[in-house]
Amino acid sequence: MVIKNRIFALVFRAVGIVMSIAGIVASLFQTGSFHAGTLLYYTLMSNIVVSAYFIITLVLTAKDVKGGGKEDSPSYFPKLSMVLAIDILLTMTVYWGMLVPATAVFGSDLEIFSFGNVVAHTITPLLMIADCILLNKRGALKPVHCVL
Repeated sequence: MVIKNRIFALVFRAVGIVMSIAGIVASLFQTGSFHAGTLLYYTLMSNIVVSAYFIITLVLTAKDVKGGGKEDSPSYFPKLSMVLAIDILLTMTVYWGMLVPATAVFGSDLEIFSFGNVVAHTITPLLMIADCILLNKRGALKPVHCVL
């Protein structure tokens, strides 16, 4: 199902920007003060790239709404969208499938359900995956693109 409504895409991508940036900021200041080393985590890097994608596609969607109307495909960079969806899905899977259970077994001071963790490891990945599924043109991706 492709949603061909650029206004929906604008709102959806704006929510994606707000949530992904909120998750990044909350993760950077999770201990109460800024820690630059947190930027080296795969989670933060993937969230930063997804934020950049949402910002770029929001700008392109806004330009298309202004110039071409509200009803048409808001699909941009479908191959990149797929790569980012897989990338951020990996972030979510590793966190919930490996790190959270290890925390329960071995103990840790990690706050599993803190705002930053939930947004960076769950909400942002789900938004990116939804963007890829709902807003990309059908037929733009071929099976060979997964291999590449």
